[in-house]
Amino acid sequence: MSTETDELTATQVRLKKDGTLIQRQDGSEVVIAHYNRDTGHLEFETKEYSQKLYNQVTAKIGTVNKGTQPSGLSIKSIGVKGEARPDLKNTPKRPRMGPEGDGTPEVVDWYLQNDLSQAIIRYGIYTDANGKPVRKKVKRVIETVVDNRETDTENLEWVKDGPKTKSRNPIGTKYDVVELKSAIIARRWTRYEEGFEALFKPEEVVGGFQPNDDFDEPAVSLEDEA
Repeated sequence: MSTETDELTATQVRLKKDGTLIQRQDGSEVVIAHYNRDTGHLEFETKEYSQKLYNQVTAKIGTVNKGTQPSGLSIKSIGVKGEARPDLKNTPKRPRMGPEGDGTPEVVDWYLQNDLSQAIIRYGIYTDANGKPVRKKVKRVIETVVDNRETDTENLEWVKDGPKTKSRNPIGTKYDVVELKSAIIARRWTRYEEGFEALFKPEEVVGGFQPNDDFDEPAVSLEDEA
């Protein structure tokens, strides 16, 4: 085994039978988080760990056999040790997750409205000095494939595909532009759907936005916990 492989293995997050997630740092085992198998609650030891090691921790809980198979374990809630958890008894029931997991627009909006502290962790939302989500003017180009193969050729629209040429193709690409004056910026973006709040990545900020961190972008979409 090479030195690089040894170092990589040493820094990987491990899940113990009691639900403790650890990582070796400077030759010692450090507790990163704790997962309760009965309640499905994941609690990080520090806010930094919740941002920097989010991918590793959620992947370790959700998969087995080196990430090739689902573990059958679900993460129902996420928090940071010492931070108060909101009382959700009187809040609307969380919408069911679809194929996009917790990236489903209705679910994202629910977390932002009812459990912001958890949303900040789940989606890697950038926050200001007061712990509030960073909002910026954003622009996103949405590319959609349009399939009109069932439409008669003579009814297809002419599309300019060259300086002096046009064509009527049954399959084409449609581009829609979404521009918002105040959108939340996160390490993990979510799909925009009118009527629900979405999360945008730094690259979509008009005028640019340079976050001051070196964390990996959380890209894990947690599946339905029901």
